[in-house]
Amino acid sequence: MPTITLPQRNYNATQAFGPVALANGLQGFSMLVKLHTTADPINFADPAQELLVVIERSYDGGNTWEAPLKWNQVGGIHLDRDGQEQTHAYFAATCIPSPTHLKGELQILNGPLTTQLTVEYQ
Repeated sequence: MPTITLPQRNYNATQAFGPVALANGLQGFSMLVKLHTTADPINFADPAQELLVVIERSYDGGNTWEAPLKWNQVGGIHLDRDGQEQTHAYFAATCIPSPTHLKGELQILNGPLTTQLTVEYQ
């Protein structure tokens, strides 16, 4: 599965990624953001921090972009329903009809913050 990775580092503003051509179209994509944990306290520690991931799709070869999908996540420690710390936040979406190109950006609010973003698409 093809992957776009923004490496683990400190982000303070908007970081663009793509565009990528989707030769075989796009069935869907998933995003994984590294979160703050007791074991790995460097990432996204402050609950006042927020990141926003914006994904745009093109259906005409990258000439125009439409219908951004947005996902936001706040910092701090996040627990699952069993009280265990989550190491990553996950978001997935399907795309019908299939676009020809995909691009996006990571926007940081109340930063800077340290994290890692992985976008997988198929």
